[in-house]
Amino acid sequence: MIYRKYESKDISAIRDILENDLGYNCELDKLNNRINEMQKRGNYQIFVACDGDKVVGYIGCVNYLAFELDNEGMKIIALSFRSVYRHYSTD
Repeated sequence: MIYRKYESKDISAIRDILENDLGYNCELDKLNNRINEMQKRGNYQIFVACDGDKVVGYIGCVNYLAFELDNEGMKIIALSFRSVYRHYSTD
């Protein structure tokens, strides 16, 4: 499994995870508009997890300023994997 920055070609895979694995009704064009807006703002980061060439998960983060920090922090605002990749192992 590798992790890399989101690319526009990943949009369908993220939509499939949102719809098929999480149960959200998610229109591709609306999702694309939201992600484009996040990228324009510059304080959002999106990464995908890939098994070979197949996107199987994603994480969305946002940089923020806080009262208690001298520098920026980062919060995870979205995290999901395809259901077949969600498992627990003690190995």
